[in-house]
Amino acid sequence: MLRLPRRGEQGDAYDGQVGVMLAPGRVTNSDFSGSQVAPVSVPSNAEAPSTAGESSSFEVLKGLGRRLAVRREQRGMTRQELADCVHYPVKAVSDVEHGLKPGPRVFWALTDRALGADGNLLGDADRCLLIWAAAMQDELSQHHHAARRAAGPGRAMPSRAPVVDRVFANELGAVSVQGQRPSGLLATVERCRPRTERELAALTDAVRLLIRRTDFADPEIFAVVWQVLLRQDPREAALLSAVAIVELARARFQSRVRF
Repeated sequence: MLRLPRRGEQGDAYDGQVGVMLAPGRVTNSDFSGSQVAPVSVPSNAEAPSTAGESSSFEVLKGLGRRLAVRREQRGMTRQELADCVHYPVKAVSDVEHGLKPGPRVFWALTDRALGADGNLLGDADRCLLIWAAAMQDELSQHHHAARRAAGPGRAMPSRAPVVDRVFANELGAVSVQGQRPSGLLATVERCRPRTERELAALTDAVRLLIRRTDFADPEIFAVVWQVLLRQDPREAALLSAVAIVELARARFQSRVRF
């Protein structure tokens, strides 16, 4: 059984370290100070990598960070003002704008509301995070194969790198894992893999409800990724669905609705 994280166990602030992250409260345009300049349209493909050499994970995050900086400047806000508005440290905003960290999805949802982007910034983040996930998967796979070749025959090597674990859990805004095997909540989630068709169907419904509840900017893309995971990597699909159940249960508990 999954244990719901309680506020205060890991802290609410985003610091880029391993931990359970509870979403801050909703933010409206009236919650921030500073001149409210009418937002200028930013193309969703702005700063997107155009060549194969530029499609590394760093370039994807760097381009996404530039879009955030452009929208913030168009609003006439400083990084500190935006950080105060979305209840994140100013260093977290700076790291995201410089492409050093992807930031959890709840961060992008809050900044989208604070900057009055009408879902455009969140949609850019959703698409870029999927591209970043694929780039990370490719880079880690190449490194993994090189290490296997260097080890030679008969040497034990891990069957795969835990890439999608970090990417999709972080994308859901539940946890952030930096460069190590997931522990704590993720370890519990990994033990909750679906064993039967009935269980798999229930978890699929949980993910579908989560997409609806969080206003996922591009559910078509999300659905494609989910179907690919179901066919190619059931363990990762189970991880995603179990995190979805945690999010749904926590939301219902907070609203005092029977689960």
